[in-house]
Amino acid sequence: MPSDIPPHIHGKDLPKGMKKSTISVTCDHLEKMLHVANHGEFSFFSDEPEKMGGENEFPAPLTYIASGIGFWLLTNMKRYASMKKISIKSARVKVELDFFLSGSIVGENIESGVSEVRSFFEVSSEEDFEDILSVIKLAKKGCFAESLVIKAVPLQSICIINGKKVDNI
Repeated sequence: MPSDIPPHIHGKDLPKGMKKSTISVTCDHLEKMLHVANHGEFSFFSDEPEKMGGENEFPAPLTYIASGIGFWLLTNMKRYASMKKISIKSARVKVELDFFLSGSIVGENIESGVSEVRSFFEVSSEEDFEDILSVIKLAKKGCFAESLVIKAVPLQSICIINGKKVDNI
């Protein structure tokens, strides 16, 4: 069965060499816990539940992180399946993040983190089991979001308060 993505879209393999890109998203506070993110022609919102001071009208920020992992895994799976001429009938990825927050605002000693991330694939296809498993493994290897969880990367944090720049806070 052919892929539902035309072969000319992705070709047969990744481009030679290493491709480097930057994605930029600008986030603005609107009111209460409502925030908007802008990326090119797209805008999307985050909020918090009422118990956190929000209106619970949009997903919470951490939901977008989990969704990003799932979306990227699915995107890679479909892309790589197309390249290998493998048909996927349906696919679902469930992502779970265990997170924590501790410390004190008064004591200025807050600690937060994610202690574990789990992804669960469910794929339906008439293709060979090993071929599908190969595509899933490739999708995981090519997933920037999972890679960001697995490998620590440098974080440059710059803050501007009333026009004064503060580096590496």
